[in-house]
Amino acid sequence: MGGLAYAESGDGDRAGRLFNMLNPIAHAAIPTALQKYKKEPYVVTADVYGAEPYTGLGGW
Repeated sequence: MGGLAYAESGDGDRAGRLFNMLNPIAHAAIPTALQKYKKEPYVVTADVYGAEPYTGLGGW
């Protein structure tokens, strides 16, 4: 289920967490997070990896 579906179903907390996972600003706020994300802070990625050793890396 996507963020919009969670928001429409009334689960705003989960929708917000999903939005923050994909929001490039959230990944650029902390220098160590930006080093993991490895994308420009203005680029929205299609996904953010969750498995080691790529956890936090933005991808397409």
